[in-house]
Amino acid sequence: MKLRIPPLLQAAIFALISWALAALVPQASISLNWLNLVAIGLLMIGSAILLAAVLDFSRNETTVNPLEPEQAETLVVSGLFRFTRNPMYLGMALLLSAWALYLANALAIIGPVLFVVSITALQIKPEEEVLGKIFGQDYAEYRKRVRRWL
Repeated sequence: MKLRIPPLLQAAIFALISWALAALVPQASISLNWLNLVAIGLLMIGSAILLAAVLDFSRNETTVNPLEPEQAETLVVSGLFRFTRNPMYLGMALLLSAWALYLANALAIIGPVLFVVSITALQIKPEEEVLGKIFGQDYAEYRKRVRRWL
């Protein structure tokens, strides 16, 4: 992998972008009573997904370090990895979505959207290339069975 921007740093950057957009364009504010409830729900779901995915990696004794996928020793296909190939990034996207809703500004949703685009291009696709080289046909079959996001 060439460009190595830690996914947590990417998430933080897009959280700041959401905040900045909300602060710079207050005219795009949304006032809906239920937004905070949805934000709390997404926060809880995103956190649970992220934690469960990290625990799946730990149980399978393989690296969680997204900057060094070439160190992966096991192809994790159990737990949440049966439904999405990237539950950690999905969890981060949900957390960013919760943040955008909490900010109650229509433009804040740009942060999570850009995160999905960025993490796919800069992290997921290069990871897929490396995992394909390491796990060969097993990874190719896994990719056919399980979607990248949902």
